[in-house]
Order: sequence, then structure tokens, then C-alpha cells
Amino acid sequence: MADLGAYVGDTVLSYIKNYGPDCYKRIYCYEITKENFDIMERSLAGIRDISMRLKGVGDRGGIMGVEQNSASFSANRLSDEGQGVEVVTLDEDIKEPLTIIKADIEGWEQKALMGSVRHIINDHPKLLISVYHGNEDLWKIPQMIYDMSDDYRFFLRFRGSAVYPTEIVL
Repeated sequence: MADLGAYVGDTVLSYIKNYGPDCYKRIYCYEITKENFDIMERSLAGIRDISMRLKGVGDRGGIMGVEQNSASFSANRLSDEGQGVEVVTLDEDIKEPLTIIKADIEGWEQKALMGSVRHIINDHPKLLISVYHGNEDLWKIPQMIYDMSDDYRFFLRFRGSAVYPTEIVL
């Protein structure tokens, strides 16, 4: 499992609570904000086989800035300016098969998917992708995934508020 935009580890904790401690082989948590990463390290301390990475995920490797959101640390995003953070592709960073890719990375989901093509084609992981960060995400992300592998079934679920309501589940 890869959790892109792991924030403080809340999704991982919920996943393990719902499905049990034996529901995974390894979980990779990616977070770009040092403050959130430090909290995540404490939140997930002692849980087996968690690999926490202070990195962003995109369509190519390199160093990018982190744009701080003044309203919420959960909404920080990669940008061309700001404090530098390493950015990787999932295809290069994780060699073993993935069963789930969750991405809530503030508008960077399309780039992360482009850097995950090998995993999507070869591993056919379940995909839990936020599509509310940009208007075109609602139709463009499913089309991108379909172009990579046409055997996915698409579901759209309501989650959150009326302002930011949707995630696509595949």
C-alpha cells in the first residue's frame, strides 16, 4: 500500500483499525511537510512494516518547493517555490508490487499517477484518488487511468463537505 499525502498517519491508523493488523505486508507513507511528518512518526511508532518518507510523489524525480497553506497543514502542496523537498515517482521508489494507492495530494494526483504507470499496469492496485482539487480532475483522472489499463471499474463517492466532496475509487 502507498499512502500519498499521508498527513499525520490518520488514514493508515483507520485502515489498520478497520481491517486489522495483518491486513498488509508493508505500507509506504509519503508526506511533504516536515511538521506533519514528525507527528506521523509519533502516531505510527511501533506499528510494523511502515516506511515513512519525507518526499513528494510526481511524474519525475527532483527537488520541488512546498507551498504552505495558511489555513491548514493538510493542504500544503508541491510548487516551484518554497522549502525544498525530494520528489520521486512510485515506479522508481517502490520496486515491490502495490495493492493500494491512495492519493490526496492537493492537485498533484495526475502527476503522481503518471509516475505510477508500471504499478498500475503490472500490479493493478486498488486506487483511491481525490478528484476535487481541480475541475478537470473529475473526468481527466479516470481517463488517464483507463488509458493505462482499461479493466478498471470506476466509482465516485461523496466524502467530506459540500465544497470539497469527491474521491474516485477504483
